[in-house]
Amino acid sequence: MNRKQTVKTGSIFLLLSALIFLSGCISSSHETDEQTISAGELQNTIWISPLCGKPAEGRYSNDGFFLAEDGTLQFINIFSMTGDSWSLEGDDLLLYSHTERYPEPLPVSYPIRKKDGIVSILPAEDELEMLPPSAQEITAELPAGRWEISTMLNPESAAADPEHPAYIEIVKEDDGFVSIQGHGGVNNFRGVLNFDEFKWMSGPMMRTLMAGPALEYEDLFMRNLGRISRYLMLDDYLFLYEESELVLVMLKDQG
Repeated sequence: MNRKQTVKTGSIFLLLSALIFLSGCISSSHETDEQTISAGELQNTIWISPLCGKPAEGRYSNDGFFLAEDGTLQFINIFSMTGDSWSLEGDDLLLYSHTERYPEPLPVSYPIRKKDGIVSILPAEDELEMLPPSAQEITAELPAGRWEISTMLNPESAAADPEHPAYIEIVKEDDGFVSIQGHGGVNNFRGVLNFDEFKWMSGPMMRTLMAGPALEYEDLFMRNLGRISRYLMLDDYLFLYEESELVLVMLKDQG
């Protein structure tokens, strides 16, 4: 082999080595980037597990949670415990919640991964379900319309009147004024509603003063409605919370 061939062969070898080295650097950097997750990517995302849903007539069938921007944890379709907060520590998502029996917030750790730009929350050690590979889209916009009660916290003490279902109706005027009105099962009510970025602020409600068999249920409904400070919308369901405690689930009227 002459000198020119040696130089040419050596140049090709160096070029290939450089490409392999750069390829390795890019691949390594890409993999590192894909594994890096920030808390900002998880803020205001909603996660639903289709495997742990319990189908029921007239009720939202899947369980999940919402990771609010301010660090608040809100459960979806779960009344047995109340979310408190969430945080990201390394590659682990920590969800803090409590129950009436155990009021001290306790964490559950979920490994969290990012691959090809998709964030996945893996099952905790004591669970079999895997949450979907990416959060479902959710909007803070609250449209006008009517919602009937699907589920209410602690309704056992009062019976509803099936012929006069309780509902709320959100009314939007052309000038931007928003009101909330509805029926509690016996009486009609009306008030002013302000909402912004998942925060719900309603003023005092004016209510008619009729008597009826479902008045106890109506009183419970109105007390719960007065507690609401946050909301989420998912599909045709409106989830209403007092801070992070789920209080009411409303189903949009399709009529």
